[in-house]
Amino acid sequence: MYRLKSLLTACFVCMVVQFGVFGQQKKKTTTSKVSKTATTQSNTSSTPNNVSVKQSTGPQSNLQGFKANKMSTRNGRFGVPEEIAPDRFGLRGGIGQVILLEGEQTDLIPTFEIGAFANIGFTSRSRFQPEINYQSKATKKNDITSHVNTLNIPLLYQYRFGYDAKSFFIEVGPYASYLTSTNSSSVNNTIDLSGLSFGDKVEVGAVVGAGYRFDKRWFVDLRANYSLKKIKDFNNFTTVSLGVGYGF
Repeated sequence: MYRLKSLLTACFVCMVVQFGVFGQQKKKTTTSKVSKTATTQSNTSSTPNNVSVKQSTGPQSNLQGFKANKMSTRNGRFGVPEEIAPDRFGLRGGIGQVILLEGEQTDLIPTFEIGAFANIGFTSRSRFQPEINYQSKATKKNDITSHVNTLNIPLLYQYRFGYDAKSFFIEVGPYASYLTSTNSSSVNNTIDLSGLSFGDKVEVGAVVGAGYRFDKRWFVDLRANYSLKKIKDFNNFTTVSLGVGYGF
């Protein structure tokens, strides 16, 4: 009997000790949760209402943020700022000098050209620029000045070095010219072209040039027109010209 009482007393003491330890652990856990909640509320209250706080998830999150910022600042075609390289129409004029490719060279006499163009983007740097120009090519020999007036249509591929409004560019492409009129100071009158067929009045060649854009509208370029198929009964020549253009 005495042993049974001792055993029951020992079990009761163990139960009391266990319940005491469990209560202390539960109290610590509750206190820790309350402390974390208070810290979170404090951080939230210190953040302005109009600012959202986002946790970074590593390099992938930073990369997505960079792409979003890039797209927001480059919202034009092909990732180019719309105010820098839009499709434009414009006017271009220039002065130049004829260089004969056959026969004796002529005296220096300026020629001129004026026309319109369209500048269309393929990519951020590659452009297509068709033009229609009126050209008056002049030659002078033995005090006789001859003018050859043509309608010139170049189809140019243009490549720009850089995304900025100020940039260098190169251009190359074919051209075709149609003879509209010609005159000479020796006869002081327009020469009759009725004896020439349509094909006889056509000149075909290549254009190569380079230029610089001062801003998103103004540019200057230097070109050379090389004749591959000349107009009938006229000398084969090339023209070097310096031009200025303005895009609307």
